[in-house]
Amino acid sequence: VESHAGAKSDLRVMAPFAELRAYADSIDLEALDSTDLAHVPFVVLLIKAVDKWVAETGLAKTGLEYKHRKEIAKLVSRMAPAPGEENFDEAAAAVNANCSDYEVPSEVSQILADPAANAATAQ
Repeated sequence: VESHAGAKSDLRVMAPFAELRAYADSIDLEALDSTDLAHVPFVVLLIKAVDKWVAETGLAKTGLEYKHRKEIAKLVSRMAPAPGEENFDEAAAAVNANCSDYEVPSEVSQILADPAANAATAQ
């Protein structure tokens, strides 16, 4: 039972679409100066941290427990070149909301499953 569940969002961190994956892969954090590094979106930092965590632990991205997300948040903080880097702090703070399995809300599933949704017309 997840006792630390909170608001979740779907920024596709755990399953990036092809263009997001390509964008994240195109950014070499080690090669950026401090100014450019400060402009890397936190979602890219999360994708890179999750990839690194998976490579280091050998664990899967799905079904992450709170302790795993906490490890990823610490990894994000360690990736920062210096303490107080705003985008790294944002990424670390966003791990719980963005690094968990995403499910379509039941209300949306009900709407999509309604026969009227399949028979929708322009009127």
